[in-house]
Amino acid sequence: MNQTPFRTHEAATIESFRTDPAFAAEYLNAVLEDGEEAELLLALRRITEAFGGVSAVEEVEAELGKTDAWPMKEDDTESDPPEPKSKPTEE
Repeated sequence: MNQTPFRTHEAATIESFRTDPAFAAEYLNAVLEDGEEAELLLALRRITEAFGGVSAVEEVEAELGKTDAWPMKEDDTESDPPEPKSKPTEE
């Protein structure tokens, strides 16, 4: 008996993003507009996986430099990442 090849919905979705980046963008925009936080996290995970995973994102960030990768505000000519909040020290 021949079995039909099986792939998960997750794998099929990731492959569709890989072959059609415009679809991936439409999907993400729809989730941003109508989705909840859990749906957004799932969409980001799938899109990240489709385009090379976290290591690919890290490589792009390294190429851009940390301050270049930080989004600028419209009213800023240069924008630095926010300073980390320091934890209160116990005395």
